Amino acid sequence: MSPVETLSYSQTKDAAPKVLISDTSPHTSPQMTHWANSIEMLKQLALILRTSSDPQVILPFISYLLGREFQVECCLVAARNTSQSTLQVGCSRDGEEAALYQVSHQVMEHPLIEVLSTHFDPLAIADTQAFEIGQLLEGQYNGIPARAILAISTQFQGEWNGFIALMRSQPYYWMAQEIDLLRKITDQVALAIAQIGQIQSSHSLQQQMLASSRRQALLEKLILATRDATELDEVLKLATQETAQALQVDRATTLLLKYPDTFLKLRGMSTDEPGVLRAKANVAAEWSATLTMPNSPVQPPQPNQYSPNSPQPISFLVSDCSLCQPVLLNAPAPLEISCLETWIAERYSAGADISPSIAPIFNAKTMPAVVLVPLESQNTLLGLLVLQHHQVRPWQPEELVFLELVAAQISTAIIQTQTLRQVQALVDERTAQLQRSLEVQAKLYETTRRQIDQLRHLNQMKDEFLSTVSHELLTPLTSMTLAIRMLRQANLTPERQAKYLDILEKQCAQETNLINDLLALQRLESQQTTLQVQRIDIQSLINDLTHSFDGRWPEKRLTITTDLPQRPLALQSDQQGLQQVLTELLTNAGKYAAPGTTIQLQVSHQVEQGISQIVFNLSNIGLGISLEDLPYIFNKFRRGQGATQQAIPGTGLGLALVKFLVQNLNGTITASSQPLEGTNTHEVRFKLTIPQFHDRTLPVLG
Repeated sequence: MSPVETLSYSQTKDAAPKVLISDTSPHTSPQMTHWANSIEMLKQLALILRTSSDPQVILPFISYLLGREFQVECCLVAARNTSQSTLQVGCSRDGEEAALYQVSHQVMEHPLIEVLSTHFDPLAIADTQAFEIGQLLEGQYNGIPARAILAISTQFQGEWNGFIALMRSQPYYWMAQEIDLLRKITDQVALAIAQIGQIQSSHSLQQQMLASSRRQALLEKLILATRDATELDEVLKLATQETAQALQVDRATTLLLKYPDTFLKLRGMSTDEPGVLRAKANVAAEWSATLTMPNSPVQPPQPNQYSPNSPQPISFLVSDCSLCQPVLLNAPAPLEISCLETWIAERYSAGADISPSIAPIFNAKTMPAVVLVPLESQNTLLGLLVLQHHQVRPWQPEELVFLELVAAQISTAIIQTQTLRQVQALVDERTAQLQRSLEVQAKLYETTRRQIDQLRHLNQMKDEFLSTVSHELLTPLTSMTLAIRMLRQANLTPERQAKYLDILEKQCAQETNLINDLLALQRLESQQTTLQVQRIDIQSLINDLTHSFDGRWPEKRLTITTDLPQRPLALQSDQQGLQQVLTELLTNAGKYAAPGTTIQLQVSHQVEQGISQIVFNLSNIGLGISLEDLPYIFNKFRRGQGATQQAIPGTGLGLALVKFLVQNLNGTITASSQPLEGTNTHEVRFKLTIPQFHDRTLPVLG
C-alpha cells in the first residue's frame, strides 16, 4: 500500500459527471441473493466497530463487505480528515481485494467529490464516461471505467464526513431496493467514519504531545550541553540531527558565517555592504535521512548536486546564494519556503532583484521545502540553521517557534565557545608570560646559585691554599729554624754540623721552589712569559730527563721506561717550558704511583687535520683520580681526596702550572683514570700533545 499525495484528473473544476442513457435496453443484474442478509451485514458493521479502532482495518473491511453484498466491481468508502483536508479511502475490487489509500486535499476538487460534499441524497448514474476510478486513487486500478455509479454522502452530527461509492464497469440501472439498502447502512458507515475521525484526532493529539515532549527534551539537552561547556562541534551535531528528526524532515544543516573583518550587525544591512558580499558560509554540522535510513524516500543526489560524502567544498559565499541574502536582510526573522520553485516565481513576479543561483549545498531540485533560521546574539549574525524536505511542506507556526528556540540555544553555545576561547587564549597568554617570567627567575636563581657555589668553592680553595701554603712554607721554615738552633751548639761534631747544613740547604731549596712556582704561575696567568723557540731533540731531552730521576724514589722502588720512535724526532718549541712540563708530570707520577710499579713514557708522531704533532703519553699505576675530581685536576690548589687522606706532600700547583705551560706552548693536555680489574689501583694517564712546529707550516723535522 503506497501513500498517495497528489490526485490528477482530466475534468475541470466546473465540469460535472455526464449521465448517458443507452438507447438499447440497459443491462440489469439478477435479483440480489444477499438482500435477506442486510440485517446480518449491519450486524457485521457493528461488530467491526466494537472490535477494531484502526482505520486501516475498518475502511477496507467496509468496502469489502459492501462490494460483496452489492456484487459490484469496485467499492469506495472514504473518510474525511477535517484537520488535514485529506481523504482516507478504503477500496475493494471484485469483492475480494481491499486496501487503504491516503489522498491529498487536491482530490476534494474532483467533480464527484464536490457533488457528494454538497448533496446528501443518493446519486445514481446509469452510464457515464466522464472519469475513471483510477483518477481518484492516483493511478491505482487505472483502466477500469466507472460506467455506472451509485454514491451517497455520510453525515455525522449534521456534518459531511465521507461517502460511499459503488461502481460497475458496464451501464447499469440501479434498483430502488439497492438505493434503499445503501441509504439504510449509511448511518452505520457514518458512525464508523466518525469513530475513525475521533481515533485520528486522538492520535493527532498524542502525536502533538509526543512532538512537544521531544522538542522540549531537545531544548533541555541543548541547555545542559551549553551549561556543561560541551565542545561546540558536539552541540551543533546534536542540535542539527535531533531538530531534523523532531520535525521529521529529510535534511538539516548548520552554517556558520565568517566575515572578512568583524561580525556583521543585523541592523542597517544591505547587499551593497562589503561585509555581506564577502561573508562566507561554512558547513559546521549536517544530518541527512539518506545517511541513516536506507529506505528513505529522499532520492540520492544527481550529478552536479551536493552530497555530504562528495568532495565538493562545504563553504560558499553568501553573495553566490539567493536564499541566504533575504535571510541576512530580514534577520532575525526566519525564512520559510513551502515550495522553492513557487517562491522563486513569486519573487520574480514581484519584481525582486534576485539571482537565480542557489548554492549547490541546498540541492534545490530535490529539496523544494526549506526553512532558514538566523543564528544571532545581541544583534550579531553568527550563522544559519537550515532544514529541508523532499516534498512540498508548509511550515507550521509552532515549528517556527521551536526552531527559533533551538537557534537561540545554538547561538548561546557559539557565543559561549567564542568567549571561552578568548578567555582561554588570554589565560594561555598570561600563563606563557608567567612561565617566561618564572624561567627568567629560575635562570637568575640558577646563576645566583652557581655564583654562590663558585664563591663558596673559591673560598674553600682559598682556605685550602692558605692551609697548604702555610704548611709548605712553615714546614721548611720550622726545619730550617731547628737546624740553625742545632748549629749554634758549641760542642757540635763536624758530622752533625754537616747534616744540619744539608737540612738547611734542602729546606731552603724547597722554599725557593714553592716561591718560584707561585711566581711562574702568576707570570703565565698574566701572559708575561716570552717563549724561546728552538730546535729540540726529543730523544736527547727524554734521556736527560729520565736520568735525572734515577734513584729519586728508592723507598718506592719505582722504575721509568720509555718508548721512543726508532726514527729521531725533533720539534720547534720552548725547551725550558717543555722540560718543566715533563718534569712536573714525572714528579706527579712518582708521588701517586704504587710502590714497585713502573712509570711509562711513550713518545709518538701524528698528523691531525694537516698539523704535525708530537704526542707524549705518561702513565702510572697507583692512586686514581675520582670522577668528581677529574674535571678540576688542573685547577690551582686542587688536590685529590686520596692525596689529602694519605698525606702525600704537594701544594696543588704542579698540574695547574703544567696546564698554563702547555697552553703557552700551543698544546693540549688531558687526564684519564681507569680502574684495573681485580685491584684497588688505577691506571692514570696524561696525554700531552705539542705542535712539532711553532709556525705549524714547516715540514717534518727528522
